[in-house]
Amino acid sequence: MTALFFVTLCLSDLFYNLQYQSASRLCGNAELSITGDVFSQSMLEEFSEKYSEEIEYVDTFTELTGLLKNDEEEGTEQVILLEITDLAVFADRHADRLRYYDGISSDFRYSYPEVWMAKDFARQNAVSVGDTIEIYLSLYGKYQYFTVTYLFEEEGIFANTSVNNVLIDVSAIGDRGLINTAFIKLSEPSNKEEIVSALQSHLNNPELLIGDAVDYEKINRVVSDNNHLVSVVFIFVLALVVFILITSYLLVFQKRTKELFLFKAMGASIAQNILLLLFEGSVYGFIGAVLGTVLGRFGLSIVSSTVLHNYTDAVVYSIPMYIESLLLGIGISCVSCFYPSVKLSFQTQSRARKTEVHLPKKRDIVILPLLAVLLIGLIILMRYFENETLLLSILFLLAVSVFIYKVTPYLLQAVSFLFSYPKGITFLSSVSVKRSKIGSKLAAMLGAVIAFSYIAIGIVSIVANAVIPYQNHFRGDFVVQSISEFSDLAQVNQRIASTYGVKSSYYYTYQEFETSTPDKEISYYVFTVENKESLDNVTQGVTEEQKMNFANVDNAAVVSYDMANRFGKKIGDTITLSMGDYGVREFVIVGIDTTVTQTDRVVFLFASDTYRFEEKFIFVNTDKNVSNYDLYKDLRSSLADESCYVLYFNDWANGTTVGLNGITTLLRLLQILIGIVSLIGIFNLTLSSFYERSRELDTFFASGMDGTKKRRLHFSEGLILAGSGGILGLLFGFAANFLLPVFGKIIDRYSDFSYFPTSLPVVTVSVMVVYVLAYVILSTFPKKKIERNIL
Repeated sequence: MTALFFVTLCLSDLFYNLQYQSASRLCGNAELSITGDVFSQSMLEEFSEKYSEEIEYVDTFTELTGLLKNDEEEGTEQVILLEITDLAVFADRHADRLRYYDGISSDFRYSYPEVWMAKDFARQNAVSVGDTIEIYLSLYGKYQYFTVTYLFEEEGIFANTSVNNVLIDVSAIGDRGLINTAFIKLSEPSNKEEIVSALQSHLNNPELLIGDAVDYEKINRVVSDNNHLVSVVFIFVLALVVFILITSYLLVFQKRTKELFLFKAMGASIAQNILLLLFEGSVYGFIGAVLGTVLGRFGLSIVSSTVLHNYTDAVVYSIPMYIESLLLGIGISCVSCFYPSVKLSFQTQSRARKTEVHLPKKRDIVILPLLAVLLIGLIILMRYFENETLLLSILFLLAVSVFIYKVTPYLLQAVSFLFSYPKGITFLSSVSVKRSKIGSKLAAMLGAVIAFSYIAIGIVSIVANAVIPYQNHFRGDFVVQSISEFSDLAQVNQRIASTYGVKSSYYYTYQEFETSTPDKEISYYVFTVENKESLDNVTQGVTEEQKMNFANVDNAAVVSYDMANRFGKKIGDTITLSMGDYGVREFVIVGIDTTVTQTDRVVFLFASDTYRFEEKFIFVNTDKNVSNYDLYKDLRSSLADESCYVLYFNDWANGTTVGLNGITTLLRLLQILIGIVSLIGIFNLTLSSFYERSRELDTFFASGMDGTKKRRLHFSEGLILAGSGGILGLLFGFAANFLLPVFGKIIDRYSDFSYFPTSLPVVTVSVMVVYVLAYVILSTFPKKKIERNIL
């Protein structure tokens, strides 16, 4: 459990370091950046000479999107980011951001401009040092040869999370004197505003964006949102851990009743017994905290170096982090054992020896409706008071915990009653489960595990889905794009549609726009589609009727779920959008797209002459009777004279996941860790229940119960406990599901909401099946082995 705490504490620094290192990958320690349009390098050099005392250095780049021919036989290509600069100057100035792997020998002679790339990317494309490769340069509108002279580790300058990047020497583009990116390192950062003003006046280009090289405000905002969401996850995990520990300590301390009564007889007070048990709990907590911190430290180190190899120093292990982890582990152990210590210290000897069925108290039934009303009220408050999510989450957890504690005995009785027919082993199981002192605790814990884990895993999924590449919004086998602004992709699409083996091909155009709101600037993409069939290829959840309306209604639009909720719209409403040069336009919403991707702010319009967007592409789907490889070659040959290139869809869509896959993997591993902690607690408690019932089970065997009947008995008992816990988990998972959209808004995401998600019953049934199987297996443990293995 402490290992889980340690990993969660590390996430805060991890989020910041990943954001910062990604943002500063190219600029390094520079304070200012110039982007947004091409500009004259000579004018920038004039400016730097004029302000030579204020400017330490200037890095200039020409950034272009290019194509790498990565397989001559198959004729395949890969999209890459070209970063063109003076490599000798850059390497001398930023050696700390270039981790050398392999390079050419001093006597090697090469005829083409240099290109540097990451070693893993080179290995993927079967490229080695000294090889000649062919890259398409959009600046020239043609392919050009380059020599690979150095390979580097995928860190620093090559730790790109957006696309595979290569560095090319400026000699590749000749003496053009035009650049589109520059970074300025100031001698005195306090002069930044003065330099920005003078630079704007000197370059005199309103299209240029001159400002901070690293947007710290944005980084802090993103990190703050992520940390807020992780804090909510932490609260739910913490509640689950406390729930498990309290129940476990009740069982562990229960064995000490005789010892406690002996201490009382010898004159020990109740307070002294409580302190004794608290000290014992603190010892357990200290040992567990030390082991958990060590396990979390080395486990996270191994995992992060494996899945986050682009950012090996993103996880920082500070001394305060170790101290916090240790104190948290010890503190949670002490807090969790307080109630069991007090309860057992006040317990009388006669009460400790009672073994009859503990029926639920009738007065509790009055509390249940009040708790239900409280839970519903808290859910409503969390939906409307998003700024108080953290506080309301704590109150919600307390209310759920009390409700589960009070309702479980009634639920266990109801499920047991169903198993009382027919007579025989199932009847015996319905009685034996209720006779167990911890039967209701097992059912309650199982329900809490399902409900709390569903919430925690759901929140982590929101964060993980936030890095899913935007291109996954679409579907297809191939993507066709133009390498020339003069290509007519609409006509190209007609040729593709008539190619043998093409099942369907769809032509789209799009452009990004921005709308101002009282709180922030909202950016979104507007796409045009040719017909209602092409809408199927890029949307989900749009009905046939809505597609018909899309084709027939004037100014119709299909908007994403995010856009609909962000603007408070539903089907039939009108939405007003700012569309740059096209002015402010009003559209009728005829459908809502439920696709979830990294960028969910999307609007689809029917293609017309009104909108002529710059970005264009075609998605191609292969007929089931034709191989992708054969169609790829045919398309390449067919479009050779059209200045177009063809990419496999996965290469195109996943080209923006470089460096992000590790983050997603790390978050998924966190989900698994939450599940493991939960299951360990349940299995430990189940083992304890068998130890507590050993005399009862011995009586069954003495009465003639054989191994087959024993397994049937435990199978029925497991079903009763799993059924009770499953109903609880399903009930509270359903209630918690209403909160997931609230948590999504914390990081500015509007996730698709379903009143009854299909994943919830799947998770519930899966946990129930695993528990029943584990219950039967654990029941076979010998008594002495059980006693040794109780954690």
